[in-house]
Amino acid sequence: MARFAPYGRAIYNLRKADGRLGLLVVATSWPVGKHFEGNERVARTVILDDFVMTQSNLMFMVGLDVLVCPDPETTDDRLNEVITACFRLGKASQVWCETNENSIQRMILLSELPVAATSPIPLAELARSIKQQQIAMMLTREGIYADPATHDDSVRALFDMAEELVAADGE
Repeated sequence: MARFAPYGRAIYNLRKADGRLGLLVVATSWPVGKHFEGNERVARTVILDDFVMTQSNLMFMVGLDVLVCPDPETTDDRLNEVITACFRLGKASQVWCETNENSIQRMILLSELPVAATSPIPLAELARSIKQQQIAMMLTREGIYADPATHDDSVRALFDMAEELVAADGE
């Protein structure tokens, strides 16, 4: 039977009960990835070196934006395995990776290997960067937005948001 990562079942149950999450932090050790502690829209799981990805249930990540926070001791091979699992097994919408304590990069899979799709950006710009990428993904039908129903609902939401901005600007 597939095993949940620590807190994975709780995250799954929260989402099943319609709990809204804006970000999932995936740490590779207990001390890292605590930037957003106390934020109710951010959840955290820990994937240690002994956690076997191929025997795991990461479906609690489906459609979420994920920030992988590696411990300095995490090997490149293990980090690649964690990032790949977030995409392939977890079906994450976007995966970002912390490159040091103050910067992150958006990751993509290229020939089955994770590579940085952006130059490093400050951690403080994560929310804005995620939103910009979500909009680009909606408009190009990438990732979770490839499904026509998701795409159509998302584009309607974008137009509603634009309409609100235009109305506010006219006041």
